[in-house]
Amino acid sequence: KNQQVEDELAKVRADLQTANLAKEAAEDRLARYDAHVTELTSSVDKLRSEVTSANADVARNKADASYHRDKCIRVEQSLEASRAEIGRIQETKKEMQLVNSQLEQSVSAARAQVSRAEQQLKQTEMKAR
Repeated sequence: KNQQVEDELAKVRADLQTANLAKEAAEDRLARYDAHVTELTSSVDKLRSEVTSANADVARNKADASYHRDKCIRVEQSLEASRAEIGRIQETKKEMQLVNSQLEQSVSAARAQVSRAEQQLKQTEMKAR
């Protein structure tokens, strides 16, 4: 019976030794897992920061795009107003040129009349002498 107890004690001690080795291996794996978890947490935090920064960049770019789109609309409206103003100015210029031409014709006609009247006056003065 003693032998049986000793055999059982040896078996229990061997099991204990195996359990201790398994425990040490598990503790080593746990330490590696903890280091890996810490590394992954750091990576996740870094990536979250990058995503936040990227989202801020996207928002800023959207605001810039909106500003430039609105500015483009204003420039196009200004261009259209300028084109309309140029058209009105050209039309007014044509009208002024027409009036000027008519005035020049009237002045020429008046000068011609004055010249004829002066000639008639000279002729009348010559006949009267």
